[in-house]
Amino acid sequence: MSYTELHADTQKLTMTPQGYTGYRKWRVSVGDIDDFIVWASRSNFPGYPKMRCVSVEMEGLTGGFERRGWTEYSEYVVTANYSSAPWLNEPPQENIEFSLETFETGEGRTWLNAGTTMDSSMTIQNPTLTRTISFVSESIPLTAILGAVGKVNYKTFQGFPPETLLFLGATTDTAYRWESGDYVYRITYRFCWKRYGWNIVWRQPRQAIDDTGMPATDPLTGDPIWVDGDAGIGAWDRPVPALYDTTYFEPLFGRAIPGGGGGGTSGPYQPFAKQPSFKLPSDPQPKIDWLKST
Repeated sequence: MSYTELHADTQKLTMTPQGYTGYRKWRVSVGDIDDFIVWASRSNFPGYPKMRCVSVEMEGLTGGFERRGWTEYSEYVVTANYSSAPWLNEPPQENIEFSLETFETGEGRTWLNAGTTMDSSMTIQNPTLTRTISFVSESIPLTAILGAVGKVNYKTFQGFPPETLLFLGATTDTAYRWESGDYVYRITYRFCWKRYGWNIVWRQPRQAIDDTGMPATDPLTGDPIWVDGDAGIGAWDRPVPALYDTTYFEPLFGRAIPGGGGGGTSGPYQPFAKQPSFKLPSDPQPKIDWLKST
């Protein structure tokens, strides 16, 4: 093949937190353009074997003439773009986002010192945590994802107590491997944690009903009269039946369900090369192990 690499404007390399990107440029004669594009599309960036060619561009340089309805040139500038595609056995990546959800307490409480009824609802802040886990696999565990999305953990999972972790879903990116002719997938899972769990919600206080069937109020102060017992005070409570179904999250990572029950351990997933730990914002603060559940 007849070609010349344009060293004055080639082999540019860029590094970002997501990996490396770069390009190379050549001057190629029309007689060799087809074979050269095939070669370039299967090439690596020099010195970086994990940087594969992801696209090839060609631009006419000199001697353009009409042929078969399009313009053909005697020479072309060919640009190969490279990227460090995800590879198996890469350590997983984890991102944590802390936030607060707000809700109203209702009026079913009294002031400790004054002993009077609270005449207005109060806003309460409840901590939440969104956890994103990204890793690389040779296939997408579609069955496991469909079986877990919208559900909460049945047992303690990676340090999170039962029913406190909701699986929000997954996104995937695809990279093609030229040398093996197959694909790898970067899978990203999103979970959301709540301190009291997803099946525990704030229950508003219940106001008593008078003889006329209307909400009862104190005839002197006009304050609402709440029913006796726990129902008369706003508090965290559990609806029956539960709002969210429970499941095991182990199959999402190609691991068997604890104690049997499917999930399989022989799936296409590779063991994580790194096991980061994370502490929950609560007491006690458990250590999260990527590969352990109880």
